[in-house]
Amino acid sequence: MKGETNTVPASQSSTNDIIWVKHENRIVPQTAGTDKIAQRTSLIDILGVLMKHRKRVFLTTLVSAVAVFLYCLISLLLPPEISYLPNQYSAKAQILIKEKGHSATGTQLNTLGLAMMQTGALNRELALELVRSNTVIDRLAKEFDLVGYYDLQEDVHQKSSIRMKVQSNIDLSINEETGIIDIGYNDIDPVLATSIANRLVELLEERFYRINSNSLHSQQDLILKKISAATVEIEKIENRMQDFQQEYKFLNANEIADNLSSQIIGLKTEMIRIDTEIEALTGRFGINNALVNEKKWEKEALNKRLNLLMINGDYDIPAYRKMPAIQLEYRKLQRDLTIKTTLMTELQKQLEANKLQTQGSEKTFQILEKAEIPELKAGPGRARFCVLGTLAGLFLGVFRAFAAEGLLHLHNNPDVARRMNLHTLRLYSRFGRKMAGQS
Repeated sequence: MKGETNTVPASQSSTNDIIWVKHENRIVPQTAGTDKIAQRTSLIDILGVLMKHRKRVFLTTLVSAVAVFLYCLISLLLPPEISYLPNQYSAKAQILIKEKGHSATGTQLNTLGLAMMQTGALNRELALELVRSNTVIDRLAKEFDLVGYYDLQEDVHQKSSIRMKVQSNIDLSINEETGIIDIGYNDIDPVLATSIANRLVELLEERFYRINSNSLHSQQDLILKKISAATVEIEKIENRMQDFQQEYKFLNANEIADNLSSQIIGLKTEMIRIDTEIEALTGRFGINNALVNEKKWEKEALNKRLNLLMINGDYDIPAYRKMPAIQLEYRKLQRDLTIKTTLMTELQKQLEANKLQTQGSEKTFQILEKAEIPELKAGPGRARFCVLGTLAGLFLGVFRAFAAEGLLHLHNNPDVARRMNLHTLRLYSRFGRKMAGQS
């Protein structure tokens, strides 16, 4: 049948592991085992390959280690100005920015609806932004001539380049537990790094003082505006109280109400006493007795007086029925006046505290330690480079060992390359024996 493949008995020579296969009425040779393209590789096979090519692995690792060592050694021997990997020195200063809490006065003002910026509320994040700001960096570049120092005179984007260079050399860190900020500068010149780090702290202190001072003055202006508004409100309330007192002809509505209530209660008590006497006299002398009529006239006079006080009022005293509304309005005026007066008092206290802070009674920016000239380098880690270079050489040597073994396998098994359609690798397979060190 067409396409049928039959296996013919192997030849007498078994040294080359050749079998003969019948394919489409033809007998073709085939290397034994090529039917299995993917085979399992054991750990012993891997170790065997590495031991077989141990010289290549060792030499590759050795060359890589020596090359990296020489690279680091030459960078160390060269002057820092021309070295491609110079020593870097880091000078650091420590500062502390106090976060002022809310005072009792400030809390009362916030409760009254006065939202004001607390003095010393410049936080640590603001300090970090100020250090990296263009204003500070431009002053550093000008004062230390960093454009010439970093050889950027001919740079088209000179300003942007020097800013990026200085920003990359600035080292900032915050201790969240203590609030201490480390401000450092990295450079190949330890003296210059120290000078720039200390100047950074000075510029930051200046910016903080300016911003804090502006904040205090802004707060002071805000307090003065609030005091002026509160004064106007107090004057309005006092004028309304004066008009109210002139209208009803009294100074204190509560006292008038209490006095009027006492009079009404006295009249009603007297009328009850007279009713009792009328009943007694009527039972004794009769209803038409002169004493009974006199008591009735007395009661009628008291009743007229009571109605006058209850309905119309008398002698510039308002009617008793109007007193609840009058008292309510008077108490409202008193309440508004009390609130405004309390606010005025607190504003005046805050103004005095603000004046003391403006005079420097409380400092939020403190320099804990200035930068000193570093004696030890901060980088680069040449020992780490040597270790990484040696490991890279080892991996490269292992790769070369397996590559050589693979090319040797292609050389000894050309049918594998033909089946995998790797004709290009077959051209290189002739070098496999040379790479593997075999004749």
